[in-house]
Amino acid sequence: MRSRHPIRHLMAADHPSLTKTEAAFRALREAIEHGRYHPGEHLRVARLVEELEMSPTPIREALRLLQSEGLVVHHAHRGTAVAEFSPEDAVEVYGLRVILEPMAAERAAVEGSPDDVAEIRRVHDELGVALQDPHRTDAADLNAAWHRAISNAAASRYLQEFIARLWQAVPVRAIWLTDRAPLSYSQHDRVTQAIEARDPRAAHACMREHIERGALSTVEHLRTLGHADPGGRAA
Repeated sequence: MRSRHPIRHLMAADHPSLTKTEAAFRALREAIEHGRYHPGEHLRVARLVEELEMSPTPIREALRLLQSEGLVVHHAHRGTAVAEFSPEDAVEVYGLRVILEPMAAERAAVEGSPDDVAEIRRVHDELGVALQDPHRTDAADLNAAWHRAISNAAASRYLQEFIARLWQAVPVRAIWLTDRAPLSYSQHDRVTQAIEARDPRAAHACMREHIERGALSTVEHLRTLGHADPGGRAA
């Protein structure tokens, strides 16, 4: 049985300077990532008001932020629900990403213009800043932007379009796991350095390792969520 306020303890007491929207966003994101809310589960504002002990306005704003990250979806007549993304979806998506994105990184190291490479570095550094700032809610967007900057630098319209369609097909940003962010960022750093060094083999290898490790973490995470009990705890 769920406690009366199952996610109230997730409010960021260690960051009292957060706005109410930021605090609600962080609490709801963590609750979704850890399976306290299940894929497909409806998130009614009235319920969240009680669980977070907060007024409706910051909760609605937090839900909009979560929607922009792909963690929730909004249906006109049914309200907001947790996005559904199965382990099988992840296997298929990563199976394609592990082919296309290392190829893009390799080409970026050879074909990318100085401006292209500078943009990859800029977004990478901005992501590093965002990960250190509790007020920032755009880490998932910056992660996607870094991958997009690399595909743009590959100087291949078809490769760029294939990767973009893949990212649009499923809520890839929804599987940006905050618990894995430091490791993911260090892998980004190796890819970025290889591209800056104009080393296509290293860029390919580092990106492949990054995607493969991300696949393992994501599939394991989604399977854990799939075995959660009705109270949201892994069985």
